[in-house]
Amino acid sequence: MEVPVRLGAPHGVTASGPGDLRVGGIDADHAGQVLFLRSDGAKWSREYGPPFRVHEEGRRYEETDDVNRTGIARVPGTTALRAVGSVGVGDDGDDFVPRH
Repeated sequence: MEVPVRLGAPHGVTASGPGDLRVGGIDADHAGQVLFLRSDGAKWSREYGPPFRVHEEGRRYEETDDVNRTGIARVPGTTALRAVGSVGVGDDGDDFVPRH
C-alpha cells in the first residue's frame, strides 16, 4: 500500500492487531504537527496533532517550528496512543509527549 504523504517520513509503528496499524511521523506539508496514519489493511487515513509552535518572523532558526522525530506506542489495555519526539533545533528545541 502506498502511504498517503507526498513528502515526509514515518518514524514509529505500532499495532493492536490485524486491521489496525498505526504510524507516527512527519509530513512536510504540516511540518509543525505530528502525523498520525492508520491502516485498516485496505486504506490509509491520516490525522495531525496540534501545532506545537506558531511561526514567528526573526527566529534564530527557520526550522524551529518543525517536528523532527516522532515515536509512537499504544497504551496497553486502551485505545490511546502516545507519541514522543522533538520540535525545533539547537537551543530553540523542545521535547513533547502528546496523547492521541
